[in-house]
Amino acid sequence: MNTRGFIYIAFGEKYVTEAIVSATSAKKYHPYPVTLITDAMPSAELNHIFDDIRYKKLAREFSDKLLMEESPYDETIFLDSDTLLIGSMDPVFLLLSNFDVALQFTDGGNHYSLPGIPPSFHEPSAGIIAWKKSHKTTYFFRLWTKWYADIEKSQGITGAWDQRSLRAALFFSDVRIAPLSNEYQFVIFVSNLVAGNVIMVHGRNITSRQIAELGRSCETRLWVPKVGICPIYVNAPILGTCRFLFRYTIRLCVVVGRRVLAAIGAWPYPESKRRA
Repeated sequence: MNTRGFIYIAFGEKYVTEAIVSATSAKKYHPYPVTLITDAMPSAELNHIFDDIRYKKLAREFSDKLLMEESPYDETIFLDSDTLLIGSMDPVFLLLSNFDVALQFTDGGNHYSLPGIPPSFHEPSAGIIAWKKSHKTTYFFRLWTKWYADIEKSQGITGAWDQRSLRAALFFSDVRIAPLSNEYQFVIFVSNLVAGNVIMVHGRNITSRQIAELGRSCETRLWVPKVGICPIYVNAPILGTCRFLFRYTIRLCVVVGRRVLAAIGAWPYPESKRRA
């Protein structure tokens, strides 16, 4: 079997701490080594969790993600730091026997245009990317680097949107792409639908109870951000339904109140700091 492993890229105390938690969850379900690329100071805790640590001066921009290409493994899964594994990623690794890259496509990403790319080719998520080493993926990473630099230059600022350049690199390369379902990247900060066991949760501030609900095998479930799993209408438990409605009502009041304050100018919405 080819060597398999996970890789993280993290800077600053917050993201390094998240990477430690995520890597710990990865090791719970896999025997594979884990690499960290970071600009953090060396520590015993990092040496305890990560099998391979590469200290680099990072730009602390989305361009740092391109360093994932330095993975020492034949087959690699890159994960964002704010992810938590609650199951095995072996089915994703198995995809790499027939595909070059595996990732998830977002529901959006067609709100902007890129030369030569139709709107039907949606923007991919960069929260999880699996790939195997080959001349095809080497060329793919070269394209991603080029498109990132070109978009950064066209915007006249330092830093660019990683997913926009990733979209172009995937489209113009010749890699075979395997799409991942929501179970392998359950994003909690948007509404989401899942039908099987969730393997990886992506997002912050999720409770252990909610994680247990996501990992439980049952019928199709709908996730409402900052509220939780919507009870299935067939044989839904009364107590669970009341809890959901209570949380939903509170969240609705918060959203409406925030919009009112923004509308009257008492609490304007902050400008987005996320680059396109």
